[in-house]
Amino acid sequence: MQFYKKRDFGTFISDSFTFFKLYGKNYFKNFILLNGLLLILMVIVIVLGFREFFGVLFGSNLSGQSYFLEQYFSDNLGMFVMLGIFLFILSTALMTINLLFPVFYMKRIAEGKTNIKADDILSDFKNHIRKVLILYFGLTFLVMPGATVLFGITYILVFLIIGLALMLFCCRIFLIR
Repeated sequence: MQFYKKRDFGTFISDSFTFFKLYGKNYFKNFILLNGLLLILMVIVIVLGFREFFGVLFGSNLSGQSYFLEQYFSDNLGMFVMLGIFLFILSTALMTINLLFPVFYMKRIAEGKTNIKADDILSDFKNHIRKVLILYFGLTFLVMPGATVLFGITYILVFLIIGLALMLFCCRIFLIR
């Protein structure tokens, strides 16, 4: 299998199936080994960290206080901030590892190795730690804010375009009558 060549769409699809037929089992085994631990850690932090919050949110306000939820937030603000920062760092680290795993795996296959272990991928992460950290901070502070702005504009445009279409549709209905 030649990795660096120009492909059209049909060749791209057939080469992708060939790759997964040859290396799919090893690829997904290593992917789950490396990313599974981070995913499990994230789930544990979410479940244990926000368990009390969801209990208060979905539990009933037995004493009938009007500012019960607001008081709970103000009493536990430090916990929410620290948990939010920890989850942000963990999720951006997971995003970086998810993006770099296929790159390092394909690099090993292009070198001619067929049985790649998770230790090989981890050694690539350690050997290129400076580049990984630059990518991490670039994704976190450049790409994510830009993507957030882009998604926000897209979200607003969806409402405007749909709202415009609905307004024209309603005007059309009311003007006919």
